[in-house]
Amino acid sequence: MNILIVYPPCRETNTPTLPLGLLYVAQSLIESGHKVKFFDIALEKPNRDAVLSKIRSEKFDLMIIGGIITTYSYVKWLTNEVKKIYPHIPILGGGYVACPIPHIIFKNTGIDVICNGEGDITVKEYISAVELGGDISQVPGLFIKKGASFFATPERSLIKNIDDINPPIDAYKLLDIERYIIEQGKQTQVGLESAGKSDSDLGECRCFDILSARGCVGQCTFCYLLMKGIRKHSVSYLIKHMIYLVDNYKINFFQFEDDLFANNKKWVDEFCGSLKEKNLDVRFSISSRANILTEELILKLKSAGCIHIGVGFESGSQRILDSMKKHVKVENNYNAYKLLKKHDLILGAPTIIGMPDETHESIKETLKFINDCKIDDAANYYATPYPNSEIYLNALKEGLVLDEERYLEKISNSDASEFKINLTKLSDTDLKYYTWLLRDACRKNILQKGLNNNKIGKAAYYKFIIKHFGIKILYHTGLFDILWNLNNKIEIKKRNKYKI
Repeated sequence: MNILIVYPPCRETNTPTLPLGLLYVAQSLIESGHKVKFFDIALEKPNRDAVLSKIRSEKFDLMIIGGIITTYSYVKWLTNEVKKIYPHIPILGGGYVACPIPHIIFKNTGIDVICNGEGDITVKEYISAVELGGDISQVPGLFIKKGASFFATPERSLIKNIDDINPPIDAYKLLDIERYIIEQGKQTQVGLESAGKSDSDLGECRCFDILSARGCVGQCTFCYLLMKGIRKHSVSYLIKHMIYLVDNYKINFFQFEDDLFANNKKWVDEFCGSLKEKNLDVRFSISSRANILTEELILKLKSAGCIHIGVGFESGSQRILDSMKKHVKVENNYNAYKLLKKHDLILGAPTIIGMPDETHESIKETLKFINDCKIDDAANYYATPYPNSEIYLNALKEGLVLDEERYLEKISNSDASEFKINLTKLSDTDLKYYTWLLRDACRKNILQKGLNNNKIGKAAYYKFIIKHFGIKILYHTGLFDILWNLNNKIEIKKRNKYKI
């Protein structure tokens, strides 16, 4: 069968990450003898007329499309347009944009069938049933459109041993993989330089996204997991995949896209030891939890080439951490940050404000955490309900989201750094102001460090301080919204300039 796989843009101005989920599905289909083409809209960024022209020029028997929830508006537009051109060609959807909201997808888009969960086996079996004229309702792991509604086929069990799934080596060739390597490498290099790592012996940074596991053990209320629990690849499987990428694409930096990389000390020990044994001279970035990171683990990872660890600190308030179901103590956050700084690792330190129980006091605790640790690289996000997360279901129950489809349009082509909804009892102005305050605290720490290292002059620092207090005055005099709206219009204008 001729299959067209489409990768839609999640945010039209951003450099995309590799579509790993779609690549693994493509690999499975290639191994089954199907002819697969990839239309990488996220990377190529053609305008909408060019997209439709490309669709008309392709010959395919099935279209597959998937992505995260912020692709919703684009997926809706594209699949409806494809149905006008090819009304009888089935469209299969998957990923976070489809699985949590089949009732909305089937009502508003051109998608006919949704792969519910892992697609490696499900998609293959679905296509086989279509080719042979079989009953697709007997294929486990699907949502199938039926008139104005839909039904679910029997649930499919998760793949027990994910080493049984081959890495997408053939599927890589469907993409402009060199462009991904170069563009992500440039972004990584900027991060290295801003963190004072420009003297790294990497040379040209050639970056590649990769997975060591599927799933997560977390229960965070702001997150929705397609796959419960965590399944790791064996170390031998992973190292073999990495060696292939080093040998064939000259990769020297791996970005592990796992929800949680360092959850098993024994596995990490084996992985780090194997990297050294194979003389694999690469750098890598991982994610972890604050309560997992010990000095021993950090030193082990660093010795193997790890130079960046992302930790979701989220909040400096224990009450908010508990309401998020993070199962982490504030003390864990402080300790993890100090250890990572002590051993000179680059740190991703995201925080979230605006959880339903957020108050002036809890946000000030997060501000204190940033100031105490002198954090200068935090990504400050709003609590944004994504479909089927606990806070999303609560927002529906409490009437904060009255029209799901309209809300999904609102959060499309954006990320959680943009204000979309207020789940708290604070005013919108308060929430926006505190976000600015947290971001400003990080900027102040950057400038203070530059001042101490004689990399910036006192004039730049004092200019920042004057602006800081000027904005505080605007807030306390009720004029902050004017500045916020002005900045927001500028950002929207920038985004529209690159809209595809």
